[in-house]
Amino acid sequence: MKLFAPAYYPAFRCIASDCRHSCCIGWEIGIDPESLARYKSLPPKERKAILTPTVTQKGCTFFRLAPDGRCPHLTKEGLCRLILAHGEGILCHICREHPRFYNHFSRRTEVGLGLCCEEAARLILTDPDPFRLICLEEDEREIGVPDPFEAIFFRRREEVFRILGDRTLPLPLRIGQLSESYSLSRAAIYESDRRWQQIYRNLERLDPAWDGALSAWETTSLSCTLPDSPAAEQLIAYFLYRHLPGAREDGRYAKRVGFALLSAHVILRIASGIAADDLPTLIDVARAYSAEVEYDEDNVEAILQAFSHDCENITD
Repeated sequence: MKLFAPAYYPAFRCIASDCRHSCCIGWEIGIDPESLARYKSLPPKERKAILTPTVTQKGCTFFRLAPDGRCPHLTKEGLCRLILAHGEGILCHICREHPRFYNHFSRRTEVGLGLCCEEAARLILTDPDPFRLICLEEDEREIGVPDPFEAIFFRRREEVFRILGDRTLPLPLRIGQLSESYSLSRAAIYESDRRWQQIYRNLERLDPAWDGALSAWETTSLSCTLPDSPAAEQLIAYFLYRHLPGAREDGRYAKRVGFALLSAHVILRIASGIAADDLPTLIDVARAYSAEVEYDEDNVEAILQAFSHDCENITD
């Protein structure tokens, strides 16, 4: 089985205490069964130190967050006590893998970095080159049965990224080509802010501060101002890479392309409403959008459903 990743992936390193939005604060941290069994097998003193601040509900065990939302094993300096005492090998699955995500295919696996991590967001949005995949692990053995639907998916995705990465054309023209290819109304995405603002206001919330970001969007001009920039292109590429594989199951290629275009548009509009042409602001807005919207499956589904019915499913 081969493992593929975006070209920027190998450069990722957790910045730990330098992170302003630690994933050890405010996120539910579940302990997978394998890690829980490993913790229970430790000597009594170590076992107690790890498992005392946990709670089990409906058969699932979690670290009990402090009143301020911090993981009980996070030091005031922003470091993990478990890593300090035992090394990274002690981490449970979610802590070890975050912010990585995986898409599994019959004969390959693809890994990426979630935009909700500020360091991942920085890497993604500052990558100067068009999106491309690299092979991290080679395995020439033919493992798994070829899936004919995957051939359709890879062909479609290759064409999507060919259009998006063609920098001989301005980005707005490339977006026009993508929209036309999937019968997406550009006006429905880029000139319908009031409609989308209402939809986003009705999504589930993680952090009340997100309301301030939505307010910044609502106070921006209604004119379409999509920047022709590598950062804007990388935003679209990220959402396509992460979410387009779901079309293998439901056939909603057009709506998932629309979700990628819309997500980049919303992030750019919010960022421009806060501080025009400011890359750190764009990175922070992208991180917050990812945490608030794309890491909530119900929110993603609500946006997919919001696309008009003339955006037909494409399954062949």
